[in-house]
Amino acid sequence: MVETWKQIPVNSSVLQGAQPGYTIHLFSLDPDENFQPSEIWSNNGTVGTIAPHIRDSQWASPARDETVRRVEKRAAEFQGYGRAGFLEPLKVLKYELGGHYNHHYDTFPHREARTSMEGNRFSTFFVYLQANCTGGGTNFPRLSPPKDDRWCQFVDCDEPYEAGVTFKPIPGNAIYWHNLRPTDRTHHPDLLHSGLPVTSGVKVGLNIWTWTPEDW
Repeated sequence: MVETWKQIPVNSSVLQGAQPGYTIHLFSLDPDENFQPSEIWSNNGTVGTIAPHIRDSQWASPARDETVRRVEKRAAEFQGYGRAGFLEPLKVLKYELGGHYNHHYDTFPHREARTSMEGNRFSTFFVYLQANCTGGGTNFPRLSPPKDDRWCQFVDCDEPYEAGVTFKPIPGNAIYWHNLRPTDRTHHPDLLHSGLPVTSGVKVGLNIWTWTPEDW
């Protein structure tokens, strides 16, 4: 994976159909009563288990009203696919004091995805909706820290080199990545990531997952 610094104009052909109103910094080429405890899932995605030592957060899936549909539309347009797969229902995540999610991949194992699930999570948006907190960054331990100091407004440049890259929780910002290798659709090993513990306050995020097309 190659670190770079680009502010891609929204009319770039790289982002066909992207809407104005945000700036993209390219790091690498390669409601409360509705919340419930977040789960970790079995390999085939059918059994959820609450395991706070691995994942300590709460989640809610908002109703698909007009606002949510617009978010879905912008997420699909941002990716510029002619053959995009479907979007998984959006998930809002709340991390309170001590809330975290240990290192994991967003994908399901390749074998189960190809057989019982007929698809996999092709890409991920993680959007910071609220970050009135300390801690709570999103860590990618297998990415190399950036050499360009301009990245320090978005990533924690004070971490030791061996910690990888931690994106700061900044409200209104989002991290986007492709989970699967383009050659064989297996998970990309460098995209191991975690939600670091919140040490004070509350972090609220939004997961948007795009699945592979039906003929993948």
